[in-house]
Amino acid sequence: MTYQVGGTTVIDNSREIKNIASLDTSTRNVINAPCAYIKFNGTGTVAINKSFNVSSLTDVELGRYTVSFSTDFNSTDHIDTGSTIASGTSTDDGGRPNGFVTMGYSDLSLSAGSQLVVTASTNLAEEFDTARVYCCFHGTQ
Repeated sequence: MTYQVGGTTVIDNSREIKNIASLDTSTRNVINAPCAYIKFNGTGTVAINKSFNVSSLTDVELGRYTVSFSTDFNSTDHIDTGSTIASGTSTDDGGRPNGFVTMGYSDLSLSAGSQLVVTASTNLAEEFDTARVYCCFHGTQ
């Protein structure tokens, strides 16, 4: 099944977001499409694998990255989600991935033009670099 807005396919049969850049900002806001997203490798030399409305990715320190947006949000009141998979799995939890992503956990990290992304271990409560990080940002631009 595909989803279209104004004749433009925005989600195809592979369930992958398509053509978001071709939609104007007000249409993206109405359908609650992400205003920015990024998939990146956070190990070694960090690298963006796929993104929309992201101008840069900065490796701040172990498990901390700054994602800068090409077009700023109207305020710091945007909603951000993320996920990651740790490079290993825990042996005491059935082998489930044991990592998480947190964003905007400090007033110091709130910005309309960028967001601090932190990857951490659920088992050890420590930050770590990981090869697969996925983040999505919703809000008004």
